Amino acid sequence: MAERGYHNVLTYADKNMKITANVTMYRLSSENIVPEPKVLTSSFEEPAPGVIFARQRSTGKRVKRSVIDKSSGGFLEKGYGHVWINVDGKLVDNQDIEYYKMTTTGEKKIRQFKPTLGADRVLEPKDTIPASEVNQYLVETIYEINGKDPTDDKTLYELGKYMDEKKFAIIYPFVVREGWKRYWAIVVPNFNPKKKKFNLLAYIIRAKVEYQHWEDYPAKGTPVKKKEEDVPTLEDDSPF
Repeated sequence: MAERGYHNVLTYADKNMKITANVTMYRLSSENIVPEPKVLTSSFEEPAPGVIFARQRSTGKRVKRSVIDKSSGGFLEKGYGHVWINVDGKLVDNQDIEYYKMTTTGEKKIRQFKPTLGADRVLEPKDTIPASEVNQYLVETIYEINGKDPTDDKTLYELGKYMDEKKFAIIYPFVVREGWKRYWAIVVPNFNPKKKKFNLLAYIIRAKVEYQHWEDYPAKGTPVKKKEEDVPTLEDDSPF
């Protein structure tokens, strides 16, 4: 099946540039930066390498999640409410659970990701990337970052200007609640010169975009169409 694309004519004009180009727009696919972990908590079957499973801390016995009827406490094949039970069918307290990951050489004890947000937790940077690489990632949502008081605002402004001058973004781990899923926040400066306003933005991502239609740079000397004198400027009702 041929890949579907939208065929359009793309135009742009201002006092220094005028272009018209026939283009095709393709919807991007993506891949997770780190593959989603496989968690086996619904049965006692033997986990394959790479699979996460749970044991009862006090006994070392395998445990699984079982669905219960919240009103009666009885077990259901399907329904709402979950409890932990061990291989003997006994209830296990949530605090008596620990997780392991099966490897090719045996079991390795692991823990879930801890929340990084709220309760005055310190956000520690994990990496930086060039600002030009921000578009390599699929943004799922965007957060604004603002200071608590004028001193914090000034600190964020200085950081934003530094990032803008050096053309880089900062990567922070982003975990809302304890679990197996971790996101990443790409923090970038955001300035509005017209209103003399600023803040920082956190682009929340888990996946890297898979570009399928890269174009080569034009050969040196390829002419670029310049604006003709009678080309109008952009409409005044532009939302930007």
